[in-house]
This record gives sequence, structure tokens and C-alpha cells, in this order.
Amino acid sequence: WTLDLGINGVLQKISFNKGAITSLKASPTSPYTIAVTDEKNALTMYQMDAENEPELIKMGYPSEYLFLHCGLDEPKEIAWMGGVDGFLAVTDLNGVQLIKP
Repeated sequence: WTLDLGINGVLQKISFNKGAITSLKASPTSPYTIAVTDEKNALTMYQMDAENEPELIKMGYPSEYLFLHCGLDEPKEIAWMGGVDGFLAVTDLNGVQLIKP
């Protein structure tokens, strides 16, 4: 991962999520980890400083891929839970799901 602004100021582009992004949050305890929910009912976590992982790429995942949780019902918001690294709360139509990958 680099701060070189590359083409048109874009640092990095990940095109794994198949629907519109409904929420994106950076981890307060791990500066290179982000969590993303999308309209296809998935929560995905990415490690932005990850090394190139040929095995992940062969399987169709970006090298930044860290975790995928499917089965949300119209996810709306992500909140990192303080004090526990990687612990998330995600709101959807069914309420709140607490997730620790």
C-alpha cells in the first residue's frame, strides 16, 4: 500500500463488492483494516496493507480480502466495538448482528 496518488488521485481500488456500498468504516485499532457492507447483503473486511496473495487472486478474491459474511438483510450501518480488535456490530432489517471474524 502506498500513498503515491497514482492515476487521478486514487490510492487503491477494490471491485469485489457486487452491489452499492451501504456503509464503510475504518477500524479504530488497526489503521489498515476497513469493513464494508453492500446492497447484496454482505459484510466484507479488507486489510489494505496486505501483501499480494496469489492464492486469493486465483480464487477470485482481491489480495486485500480478509473476511466475508453473507446473509445480512439490507445492511445499513457498521460500528466497530471499542476494546476488542475486529469486533463489529452491523444493523440490518433483522436488528443488530454482532460479528467477530
